[in-house]
Amino acid sequence: MKMKQCSLQALEEYLHATFNWEVHDQALNGIQIANERGVSKLGVGVDFCDDLISAAEKAGCDALLVHHGLYWGRVEALVARKYRLVKRMMANDTALIALHLPLDLHPVLGNNIGLIEALDLVHSGNFGDYKGNAILFEARIKRDSNRKSSNLEQKYASIDFKDLCTRYKSRIGSPLMTLQAHDRSVERIGICSGGGLFGVDMAYQHGCDTYITGDANHIAYHQAKELPINLICGGHYYTETFGVNRLAAALQKKFGLTYQFFDLPTHL
Repeated sequence: MKMKQCSLQALEEYLHATFNWEVHDQALNGIQIANERGVSKLGVGVDFCDDLISAAEKAGCDALLVHHGLYWGRVEALVARKYRLVKRMMANDTALIALHLPLDLHPVLGNNIGLIEALDLVHSGNFGDYKGNAILFEARIKRDSNRKSSNLEQKYASIDFKDLCTRYKSRIGSPLMTLQAHDRSVERIGICSGGGLFGVDMAYQHGCDTYITGDANHIAYHQAKELPINLICGGHYYTETFGVNRLAAALQKKFGLTYQFFDLPTHL
């Protein structure tokens, strides 16, 4: 059976129609390396790297879809590692598509919403100011559907921090670090996948009692403890597998493409 093929132009048009390209991002979003054969099978990963190229090549992929691509806001010479990676891609006629902050922030396909839904939480709004964008997501605890309430605050439940950590471990995996900074129940949770420790104070000022992000950081430990706000650092990699998988599934549905996710964790 012959696989369906899609042009890079059609993919690019879909991405521009689906995502917010106005968000300020140091990354170059969209097609970073073109090919001539179009796309029928996507190799999907979090990071553009040599291991991903090798895995995708063995699987017969003609394009890579990643969250962390090759270009990050400045002109860089194609030398050393970058030269070797691009040389391999061009030798195989393999395209590279990368989406960074537009993917994090998408309300359906993104990393933040993926993290929220994996934890069976409710997305209750966005907040924080990152170069003009409300980049942080707020999440609440679902209340038992059998318990009705007309009070807005009573629409949501609370949970012990230890129970939230147990839920995180069972649904996503062991986080890099957890910090219980106070004894109050968890009610309002700030969410930012990946490198989100800049948002610890923003989440506290917004009224969140708990903050979930990817990266763990020595200084952020004391900051969170002293505010205080509970902290779960799930790992940069593990909090950002959701978006590329969701986007790949959407592209499969839209264009009939096939895709394969390659799990290449950094454990960081």
